[in-house]
Amino acid sequence: MLDDLIDKTTGFAYGFELEIHRLDRPPYTLARRTRVPTKVEGALFLESHAIPAGAEVPLRVTGPDEEDIELDWDGYLAIPDQRDRAYHLRIEQGYATQRTEPPAG
Repeated sequence: MLDDLIDKTTGFAYGFELEIHRLDRPPYTLARRTRVPTKVEGALFLESHAIPAGAEVPLRVTGPDEEDIELDWDGYLAIPDQRDRAYHLRIEQGYATQRTEPPAG
């Protein structure tokens, strides 16, 4: 439980335009501002990279309303070959960005 609290209060803040697909209703879009846990950007990619547009992230439905969803970052990390998928999405978009320290020297 403490890990979940830490994940929700650390990491980089993002604004997402989400395309939601739920079994109980037609697809819809939803704007959401949330933090991406540092374990997603750091541990997954070994260096810190932005989550690319078009990345698919599983959802947790938390209630009956359209806004009652949470991004499931543990589910995102569990998707096979996620690092390669994110890399190729960045390349398709014409850039490969990363947050790194400038080289020492």
